[in-house]
Amino acid sequence: MIAHQIHVDPDVFLIEVPFKNFATNETNCYVVCSQGEALVIDVGAPTDAGFEILKAGLEELALDPERTSFFVTHTHLDHIGLLDRIAAPSQKVYLTAREDHVMRLSQVDAWLDMIGDRMVMEGCPAAYGTIARASHEGDVFDEARHDIALVYPGDALQVGALSLRVVDTAGHTPGHASLYEPESGLLFGGDHILFKLSPGIEYLPGYDDALAQYFSSLQRVRSIHPTALLHSHGPLRKGVRDRIDHLAAHHRNRLHEALRNITARPGMTGEEAVRSLTWNVPHDTWEDIDIRQRRYISSEGIVYLSYLRASHAVAREVKDGVARYYPNR
Repeated sequence: MIAHQIHVDPDVFLIEVPFKNFATNETNCYVVCSQGEALVIDVGAPTDAGFEILKAGLEELALDPERTSFFVTHTHLDHIGLLDRIAAPSQKVYLTAREDHVMRLSQVDAWLDMIGDRMVMEGCPAAYGTIARASHEGDVFDEARHDIALVYPGDALQVGALSLRVVDTAGHTPGHASLYEPESGLLFGGDHILFKLSPGIEYLPGYDDALAQYFSSLQRVRSIHPTALLHSHGPLRKGVRDRIDHLAAHHRNRLHEALRNITARPGMTGEEAVRSLTWNVPHDTWEDIDIRQRRYISSEGIVYLSYLRASHAVAREVKDGVARYYPNR
């Protein structure tokens, strides 16, 4: 069996779609079934092997195509990559309006240029901008091919007798959303809370509040007390509230470390501040890290620096096109 039933009442099936990335090997895609209707939550990365597995898993469940729809937690390649191949034009595709907006921005040259320009200003290599552009240009699906339904936090998606509530879980992406089924307490969380790794938070133009949004959405999920978290990468585990607290502490510890380092060495560039932090990567030196991962780490570091600036813990001065950071005393 490819589609494994992991919950009864409501009936929920897990299909693991393979995709090897820096810290993951698969995307956990879910199918929720009720009274002959089905909702597929995320579809995985665009590989032929992944397509065959997802297709076979959906065929095992003998779903009625006319009563099957799709929900996208966020528009990263490993969550939407197979949508154009697996979802028919007549099948509804749900995603948040904010995430749809970000996906449209990722096709605008000027917006993509802003990512590279900001990273260069922080002292990063120009190559990071090229890598970021290639990454975001792949985080799209063909909206013209699908029956798109934009949703908002608090909306309810009806699947047979089930009512799944859209929960704002912004942070990993600006429009990231989860689905909560209140009767069972199940939360389909996408990449918002993971056990295998800490979800990345990337700098994007116009979204300097990404870490603040993430802290808020962590507490939002904590307050609804989900009984089980059905996340996107790695084996399912218990202890979601403890994991929420761990992730919040993890980011706050990084913030404190960044502030300590800037206080000890005022005038560091953004990239120098980022490289001074402790990163959980299996490499002895910065140069040993794959350049694509270095780019993402530096991007997340910019998010930390933006948070410290917004909270008035540090000040940024830009001279000759280079940003330097100083503690606010």
